[in-house]
Amino acid sequence: MRTLENAIALLKPILRPPYHAAKWLYHHTLKRPPKALGYIFMLHRVDDFEEGRLWCNECMKVTPAFLDEKLSELKEKFDIIPLFELPKRLEQRQKRKFIVFTMDDGFKDNYTKAFPIFKKHNAPYTIFVTTDFPDRTAVIWWYVLEDMLISHDELSLSNGVVYPAHSYEEKCDSFLKIREEILKLNQLDLENELSRLFHDYKIDWTSQCEKLCLSWDDIRELKKDPLVTIGAHTKHHFNLKQLATEQDVKNEVLAGVKILKEKAGIEPVVFAYPFGSSTEAGEREFQILSSLPFACSCISYGGACTKQNTKNHSSLPRIMFKQDFNINNIG
Repeated sequence: MRTLENAIALLKPILRPPYHAAKWLYHHTLKRPPKALGYIFMLHRVDDFEEGRLWCNECMKVTPAFLDEKLSELKEKFDIIPLFELPKRLEQRQKRKFIVFTMDDGFKDNYTKAFPIFKKHNAPYTIFVTTDFPDRTAVIWWYVLEDMLISHDELSLSNGVVYPAHSYEEKCDSFLKIREEILKLNQLDLENELSRLFHDYKIDWTSQCEKLCLSWDDIRELKKDPLVTIGAHTKHHFNLKQLATEQDVKNEVLAGVKILKEKAGIEPVVFAYPFGSSTEAGEREFQILSSLPFACSCISYGGACTKQNTKNHSSLPRIMFKQDFNINNIG
């Protein structure tokens, strides 16, 4: 026993330095998350909130006053840069962090409400346009579904489920459950699939386009301003992960690119995946987009941009910019 104790006593001073070195390495490098180089913000709409509407859609808004206030704060601390400059910026590793503003889909208020605010602050931003929006053929089912839930006490669908909608809480809960079902539908025949799912109801699935969507004239005006980048967001806003083949995915992406060029003279160099969560975009989609002529492509989750994003630009992370955003939560 004495011999063992003596051996341990002799080994302790020898083992202590490498032990503490390993402990320091773990806590200061391996355990610590990668340092944030900057942030890509994802927005959809800039408009005032409407009383009685469902939070499932209202949460995609920030008010014009809020955007104005936050831009004033952010430009004091961060460099606000256009998305197409981000790959180069990641290589530079500057001390001052960057912010990129992006807006998905192509809603009218991106021009009427957001543009004057970004212009006031001389801040660049990107609008990812789904070309069915200005074509007025977009199946904006999430707003149609909201209208139906607001106007009904329940929805009885062909999947055999009756979705209650008596209270505000039930309407929101049913919205999320029906949303899951819609995202599983055959995207290449989406309007017919929706009509079959809602077989007891007569619905015009494109009825929201005129009210909510950018026009081609709006887009042509926006592209004249150097602060605005128009990016690609597919033709139909399908869930790409539900498309059967790689060629189907390419066709959907490139169809949108072609229409942007033909109708607005825009050759988009940046892209965002519709919906953009791991349910709608994964490794197959990232590989496909990496083979297409885009400087970068954005998903809708993931947090900050770090050095890990320096080489892979086909799945850049974003943070949803919401009405409760606090600049102190990023650094």
